[in-house]
This record gives sequence, structure tokens and C-alpha cells, in this order.
Amino acid sequence: MPISTTKEINEALRKQMVSASSVKISGLDGQDNIAVGIDKNVKVFVEGKAGDFFGALNKNAEISLKGDADSFAGYMMSGGKIFIDGDAGKFLGAKMTSGVIIVSGDAESLGNVLGGSVFVKGEIKDVENAEIQNLNDNEKEMLKKYNLGEMKKAVSKKREYRKKEMFKPVVSSLNDFLLLKRGSEAIGEVDTSLEIGKLKLSTPVFLSPEKPNPGFALGAFESGTFSVCQNQDEVEKIEDGPVVVRWPVFTDLTLCNAVELKPADFKEVKLLKEVTEHKKTIILRIQPFDLYENVKKAVKVKPDAVAVDCSYFPVTGVFGPAMRALDEAKDKDIKLLILANLRSAEDAVKVLALGADGIGFFYNERNGDAEAVGNEISEFINRMNGEIKILVSSVGHDSIDLLNKNDLMALTYDAAAVTGVKLMGYDRALPMWEY
Repeated sequence: MPISTTKEINEALRKQMVSASSVKISGLDGQDNIAVGIDKNVKVFVEGKAGDFFGALNKNAEISLKGDADSFAGYMMSGGKIFIDGDAGKFLGAKMTSGVIIVSGDAESLGNVLGGSVFVKGEIKDVENAEIQNLNDNEKEMLKKYNLGEMKKAVSKKREYRKKEMFKPVVSSLNDFLLLKRGSEAIGEVDTSLEIGKLKLSTPVFLSPEKPNPGFALGAFESGTFSVCQNQDEVEKIEDGPVVVRWPVFTDLTLCNAVELKPADFKEVKLLKEVTEHKKTIILRIQPFDLYENVKKAVKVKPDAVAVDCSYFPVTGVFGPAMRALDEAKDKDIKLLILANLRSAEDAVKVLALGADGIGFFYNERNGDAEAVGNEISEFINRMNGEIKILVSSVGHDSIDLLNKNDLMALTYDAAAVTGVKLMGYDRALPMWEY
């Protein structure tokens, strides 16, 4: 097979695996995400240099690489075997839960291996997270079967985790902005629909709870939007979708329409695209710190949306750096989502006018019958969407896509300085925004 893109190589692999019990790729030249997510008892032979996430999420395959592999080889694999006849990069076997990885050369470092077995013949260069254990008789017999000679068994050092401090969400007060209501009577039905990749929503409002439950998922689905699911019970409440799951808390990607992830590495976006065969919406959730640089890095891997988590950060502070990075990327297909503790439909419209495409509300945890919680959630979202339509119409638009900063007026110097909105009395943007 000639050298090609990751997508073309993996498509050819999947096509061959339909009828063949073994497949071969030669001439690999550093492509990331090769031979990922294989859920079939098949032998895959690869020659050349593999990039990051080689063999990631392997479930059943026996994957052999004649050459070196970069970082995250065998990432989150849950079965099967990976043989690397060469060196491996950083974070070898990170988050793997089962299976076997065998490296004939050196490894830069070991990832947080949760289960399974990792064997290295050469040196583990960074031993901070690695311990070497003696092989048991079964492991010696297995290595002998493959004629691999002497090997070291590497395991992750046990880590001590501190209990997470729970941050109280910041109330993102938008009182320093006036929504300019123009009172047009000519506006008819207002379009509040939102498309995020392949997700088609009837409202820009969705739920972003830290502890979702089936009622959240059910109510969001019934109102034409989504809530992020974290377990099978939540997914099963949604009959026809859209199902959005939080990666890697929930890892069965066959059941979802979209994936929300907090990346260990931005290249995880490309990994998920390959694992889902480019058929799922990918939402990349990032923190609001170093926002300009992080959004620049995010757009390079082309998620369908970047969601900025403002759970403990003032929402108005994210638009300057985030919008600048998105404008420089000139990719209109990447949506900007804001996750915030907003109070009202007017807050939501102000956030949309500042540049957001969608708003994720932190809805308080609910206990009890899923149907009852679902009805409450559905009623909340539908009421919020109805109020958004009225407000957008009062501003003089027939679509949320037309909202912009000229629909707002900043009441304080600080609000104008942070966002670039016109300052009341000055009636234009402050000089630092004139470019």
C-alpha cells in the first residue's frame, strides 16, 4: 500500500478486515492514529514509522509494527496484543485496561497503565512512573512462544490521588451590558436552531452537568437539544438521539452521535475521528486559561466545536482571546460553545451576541424518577428557548446567527475593555479594540 493519509489507510484496513483474517500495511511514514479501535480477532502487520496513538483502543486484534512508534502507543486498549519491533515514545500503554504490549527496543516513558501487561526489552528512559517486576511462569511461557528472549515487565507506580475540591460555579453576571431592544414588529418566527457538526438542534441551549442522570438526558432529548451522558442508563433513556457522551468516562462510542472530551493531548480529537470513522460530532472541552494559545491549538485538530468551561471563570473574559484565535483560523465550521452558570434567557442572548454559538447550562443535580426529572428539564429548556426567541425578535433579528456585539452596549469601562463592546456615552469600542 502506498504512503497515504491516516484516514485512507484506516479505511483500507477496515475494508480488508471484512473478509481477511490478516492484513498488511507497508511504507508507513509517521502517520498518527493507525490501526485504532479494532474490535475483531485479526492480525495486522505494519511496516515503517508510526505516529502517536498507534493501536489505540485495541480490543481484540494482534497488531505488529516493524519500526518505531511515537507517543501513546496502545492508549486505552482493552484487549488484544501489540508488538513493536523498534522503539516506543512517551506514555506507552496509557490508560490501557487489558491486553499485552511488547516493545523490542526502548521506551521513552510509561503511561498510567490500569491493567494488562507491558514488556520492554530495552531501556525505559524516564522511570518516574515505571516499576520493573519479575515475570511469572505464564508470562515467561508467552514470551518464549513468540521467541522474544529476555524482557522486563513494566508497571505504573501507584499514585496517591487527592480528593478533588468542588468549585462553586461562578455566576457570570452580565448586568454590565445592555441589550439594545429595537422593537421591530416585522419579525416573524425566530430561528434558534444550531448545527454542531452532524448534530442538528432546535435550540442553542443544552445542559452541561458534572453529574448527569437519565432524567437530564431524556428531558434534553425531548426538547430538541442534548445533555452529556456518562453511563449506560442515561444513554438507554434516549431512543432516537442525539446521544452525546463524555469521553473517556463513557467509552462505547458505537452508541453515540457526538463525543465531548477533555483532552490529555489535543491529538485525541484526531484519534476519536478515526475511531468513529469521521461520522461523529467531536466537542472539545477546554479550560479558560491561556485561552488564545489553547484555542489556536484546538482549531488545528479541527473539532466540530470548542466548549470553554466557565464553571469558575467569568464568562465575559473568554470572548476576546477565543474569538481572536477563531477569527485567525478562518474556519467558520468550528462552533464556540460557552459552559456557564447563567441565570436567564437574557443572559443567554447576551452571550450569543458576544460571539457564542451555543450555551451549556450547569443545571443543578436532581434526584428521583427519570420521567419526572425529564419533564422538568424539557420544560426548562423549552421555556428558555421561547424567551430567547422573544428577545432576539425584540433586538430586530429573525435568527440567533445574526446576533452580534452591536446589539449590546457596555455600561462600564471594564466591560467595554474586556469585550470590545461599545461603551455607553462613548458610543464606540475603546481604542484598544480599533484594529
